[in-house]
Order: sequence, then C-alpha cells, then structure tokens
Amino acid sequence: MKNILLMIILLILLVACSPNQVNEEAINQYKTERPVEISLDLPNELKTNEDTMIEIHVSRSDVKEITASLRKHGETNNSINLDVTKKKNTYYLAQHVFQEAGIYYLQITVDTRDSNIMPTKRLIVGNLNEEEQKILEQENDHTNHDEHDHSDHH
Repeated sequence: MKNILLMIILLILLVACSPNQVNEEAINQYKTERPVEISLDLPNELKTNEDTMIEIHVSRSDVKEITASLRKHGETNNSINLDVTKKKNTYYLAQHVFQEAGIYYLQITVDTRDSNIMPTKRLIVGNLNEEEQKILEQENDHTNHDEHDHSDHH
C-alpha cells in the first residue's frame, strides 16, 4: 500500500515538473528586441565636385540620434562629420561634395532606445589611380577570404 501511494506521489510530481508544461503568458513577458538595420541609397556613380545625396533608411522609428562621418582611405585621423537631417519618419538625408577621387569610408552611427550600431560602407569616388586600385583589390581579397567558412579550423 505504501508503495502504491509513493508511486502515485512520484507520478504527480513528475507530471507537475514536466518540461512540456509552458506557461503561455511567461513567453509574452520576455522582451524581444527588433535589431536596428540601415540601408543607404546612393548614386550608382559617385563623382567629384558634384553634390552627392546620401539617403539613409533606418528600420526602426525610435532613433535618438543619427550621425554620419566620412574619411578618405589612409586618413584615419581626418574624418568629416556630415549634417544629417530627418526627411520623414525613418528616412534621413546627408549630402557631400567630394573634392578628390579615391576610396572613402562612410560610417553611420544610429542610437536607439536600446541599441547602437555603427556600420561602415566603402565608397568609390571618381576614377581610381593605380595605387588605389591595388588597395581596393587587396581589400576585396581580404573581404572574400573572411567570408569563407573556417569551421574546420582549430
């Protein structure tokens, strides 16, 4: 009799502690953050001495601050901050006149209520000289190498 009673108690405990029992309300209590993403709309060909419009679209509307900086390749301590204006809800606009042809890096910083992203995009302005073309090829080789699967390396 004791064995049957003990087995019933153990069975009740086992069912009560089963991992299949999920409180549906508990799932709703966890915050799910939607990641911040941006997309840029630029002219297909960037030219020197022309006003270049840079449209920035942010995937979320809770942007606290958005900034843009631009630097030429090799000039790491010489970046230019661009004025960014809100165009409409999640669209922003920056503009710049490139004085020289070359490789540039545009970094957009987006701060929202709960995240911060700082993506950088490489821009090619005008016709590159031989040295800049070599730099671009090296960067492309390095980028392509980084994109390969290294899962078998230890």
